[in-house]
Amino acid sequence: MIIIYIFLILFSGNNKTQRLVEIPIGQQSEVYKLDKLKITIVDANDKYVRAILSDDEIEKVKRLGYRTEIIYEDYTQIAKSQIEKFGYHSYEEVINEMLTVAGNYPNITFLDTIGYSVEGRLILGLKVSDNANVHEFEPGIRFTGCHHGNEHIATEIVLYLLHWLTDNYSTDPLARELVDNQEIWLIPMVNPDGVYHSTRHNVNGVDPNRDYGYMWEGAGNSPSPFSQPETQAMRNNALENKFVLGFDYHSAGAGSDIKWINTLWDYSSVYTQDDSLIMDIGGEYKDSTGYTLIRGWYWYSINGSCQDAMYGCEGMLDYTIETPEPLDSPTPVCEHNLGAMLRMIERAGGVGIAGIISDSITGEPLNARITIGCQDTNFWPIYTEQKLGDYHRVLLSGTYGIKVEANGYKTKVISDIAVSDSVVREDVVLVSNDKYYAHRIVWTYVPNPNDSCNNGTLSFDALGAPDSVFFSIGDSGALVIDMDNYMIDSFTIYEGNDGIADEGYEVLVSNTWNGTFVSLGTHYGTENFTLSETVRYVKIMDDGNGNPDALYAGFDLDAIEVFSILGSEGIVDNPYLMVLHQNTPNPFIGKTNIQFKVGAISRLRFADRGLKLQVYDLTGPLVKTLFDSEIPNLNSWFSVTWDGKDNKGKKMSAGIYFYRLKVGDYSITKKLTFLSS
Repeated sequence: MIIIYIFLILFSGNNKTQRLVEIPIGQQSEVYKLDKLKITIVDANDKYVRAILSDDEIEKVKRLGYRTEIIYEDYTQIAKSQIEKFGYHSYEEVINEMLTVAGNYPNITFLDTIGYSVEGRLILGLKVSDNANVHEFEPGIRFTGCHHGNEHIATEIVLYLLHWLTDNYSTDPLARELVDNQEIWLIPMVNPDGVYHSTRHNVNGVDPNRDYGYMWEGAGNSPSPFSQPETQAMRNNALENKFVLGFDYHSAGAGSDIKWINTLWDYSSVYTQDDSLIMDIGGEYKDSTGYTLIRGWYWYSINGSCQDAMYGCEGMLDYTIETPEPLDSPTPVCEHNLGAMLRMIERAGGVGIAGIISDSITGEPLNARITIGCQDTNFWPIYTEQKLGDYHRVLLSGTYGIKVEANGYKTKVISDIAVSDSVVREDVVLVSNDKYYAHRIVWTYVPNPNDSCNNGTLSFDALGAPDSVFFSIGDSGALVIDMDNYMIDSFTIYEGNDGIADEGYEVLVSNTWNGTFVSLGTHYGTENFTLSETVRYVKIMDDGNGNPDALYAGFDLDAIEVFSILGSEGIVDNPYLMVLHQNTPNPFIGKTNIQFKVGAISRLRFADRGLKLQVYDLTGPLVKTLFDSEIPNLNSWFSVTWDGKDNKGKKMSAGIYFYRLKVGDYSITKKLTFLSS
């Protein structure tokens, strides 16, 4: 099946004017009819739908028999006026504010460039915690703004919280308690290019909040799951930090007055496994703000949203908060949400279960998957943070059981954990074995996912050992799975029993989740696959020859089992087991530090080979050699500092640079940002 994606051309001389349009309707069901047009809906109820439309899209709506009433003739210009006239922050002002906060409060902040936009602008995240430069045994919570570049209030709300936490830390007991006991991440501007241009989409014409990979469907001009640098940055940030809760701020745009607490799912009318907990937390936000609490699909349905992916792929309880966006000062809206945000930080560290998962012999932290259950219901699985091996799960009071799974270890189940009014510490030690299975869902595409979800199969049922519980991927559906280890020799895909045996599917493999996948051909039912090279990721695509309306449409995936994995000596995509950390601080003024190590087992690998760490500018020329020597002590961390000068001692211009760690023909490259003083 070939899908041609026609992108909106937003930044050329052929721009299509974006208008804010109201479409009167007679009943709620018409929202979903209009949604099938793949238009950009920003608000809906049983009386109207509001959408951002081009003239061509307005005509498409009219051809269905609907009237249209234009609220703003040129919505981009309205959004620009908020920054120019009413005190909303520009991209440059946000960068300066975050640099200033990090400089003023170095003991409780860690400023990080979590990614770069399409046009190379910084996506900055600032972690606020008492030991912000290290990961501690503390729950994480994330507040994000401006997935949509013309929803400027979202940036203001996150910045307001950032200032309150840092400015009041030394004088307010509540601020100190929250900062000392949680890891609080604030990302005010996910889509800086959109903010710069005052457009909803990024400069590729893609709506970032339709580009996430859980139940992705190609909405918002998204060509593939997690296709954009902005959504990849958000995904990586979540993978590295394992947040308990997340709150993503939106609005219906300039002048709007909507007040929603939008909960999971956006793509489906089916309630999540954690619905009671999700609604309880959302209810606490509602009690503080008076906003309306609603499950996302019942407002209007979307695919590829941030909150669905953070929960579906990571187990993070994520919310979309839709606030008013006044045409004058944003401060009242920020103040109105502050109390609720502080309560959510408290909730992240409140009632629940937490612990550390480790190896029974070495004590090393493990990359584990934890499933918590209560009264015959398994909640959505969560994952440990890899540096410490810790997990944190917010819960309601009750009695729970937990199941802990890690590749290469025996599964452990603990029952009858009583949770009342605090966090119960439950550390788990696992004993090794030689069993390896699918570990994590990277992304899923299921045609008509709301319908297919009604069959009761869940994506996490494809993980772990074969157990006759499966995930139906839909007719012509697909998913990518992270096996968590580099596979060699062979693996087996197990088909679930939906009453139809030997359903067809194509299998592809890759060493990177979004890289080039190599096909192993079309196969049927349970089958073993022989590998000719080392791979980590498995992509399964239904062959599209089934009945799309069947109860369990598409191939039914029970499990993937691996029979042999590579040890550290044999990893082909990193033969020297090199680790290169992101420089800190980043961006930087003055100096920045870079840490690295080489962990190969034997020095014989490095005969006549040296190690280099060098800085290059964006066009390719070498700027500075930071390290050029024989291989240092193996498995030991080394640290170098760059002061922004080239090899001749000349101060470089502000901008984005690459730094590269290289041994022989292998290298690791990262970006850094230098801001001249």
